[in-house]
Amino acid sequence: MDSQIPSKPRFHYAEEKARQVLLYCHVSSMPIDVRSLIKSSNKCTIKRYSKLMERYGFSKQDLVDKFGNDGAILYHTQNTKPYTIIYNDVDKPETRINWTLAHELGHFVLKHHIEFDETKLARGGLTDDEYKILDAEADAFAAELLSPLMIMIAAKWDTKDALIQHTGLSNMAARNRSRAIRKVKIFKECYFKYERELYYTFYNHIYKKFCPECKTSFIDRDAKYCPICGEHNLIWKNTEENIMKYSGILVDENSKAYTCPQCENEEIMPDGDHCMICGFYLINKCVGKRQYDEYGDLVGFKDACNKPLPGNARYCPYCGGESSFYADGILNDWKIEKNTLYDDTIIPF
Repeated sequence: MDSQIPSKPRFHYAEEKARQVLLYCHVSSMPIDVRSLIKSSNKCTIKRYSKLMERYGFSKQDLVDKFGNDGAILYHTQNTKPYTIIYNDVDKPETRINWTLAHELGHFVLKHHIEFDETKLARGGLTDDEYKILDAEADAFAAELLSPLMIMIAAKWDTKDALIQHTGLSNMAARNRSRAIRKVKIFKECYFKYERELYYTFYNHIYKKFCPECKTSFIDRDAKYCPICGEHNLIWKNTEENIMKYSGILVDENSKAYTCPQCENEEIMPDGDHCMICGFYLINKCVGKRQYDEYGDLVGFKDACNKPLPGNARYCPYCGGESSFYADGILNDWKIEKNTLYDDTIIPF
């Protein structure tokens, strides 16, 4: 098929295809591993300059001259997998390589090699204007693939530094993408196809929270305080290393204990909030912040938001108040549990 090359780039179409690829390949975290996406196509392979130079004795300039490109090219072959992306890994930084691979994957997914005659993939077969149009579409695909607009807006990763940290874009690509995102943010009220689905797919990745104080990690979009120690200095951290797992009470979706934490009664009434044996309040929720009199004696709690909390929450992640389970002495202070864990791991000599 040899269709007419469009008169201007189809940016929305290219971005839509990028989102479709991410969902089809079940990608749910960043930075995006473009090599894995290419390999998963089963129609496209990847070859590196360095490997070709080692195997066939080519120089880098030989390959540049042969393929007419110093970065990468989508090349038609007669193999089982009919297309190969050949890229320069000799003197290009990884950030640039990742973008280049995403760009070439864009040419493949957008079917530039089929719809507009595969023999014209090399620049020599296109006019300058035609080349720029198809290249702009591939760039739009790469930008959306590596830094999906919906995810960047939801996570508020719209600055150059945030984009570099979370997506692995190069300095220049991150600067350009940041400008594009900020232009769209001001009127991003509607959703294109696949965007909302992509948002939910990346939800856990976007809203990861880590507390440097007690080393716990959890997922919550609106949390401002750590539910374990109550600290306010939460950060985003994509790691499972050195993460503390604090004990808690098993609760249902309404934060109600399945077994009474105080007397261990297992006969919990479906419509009751208190244990029918000891009267203990079975729902872990925010009860507010402690208030003391002039003599230092506890006189009660105030400013409770009353939101239901996870079974191991000592504090409310939304207002910083104490949880009912912690206030009632059912959950130990996090420092006790942390110190106990570390003491148990010490090897005596």
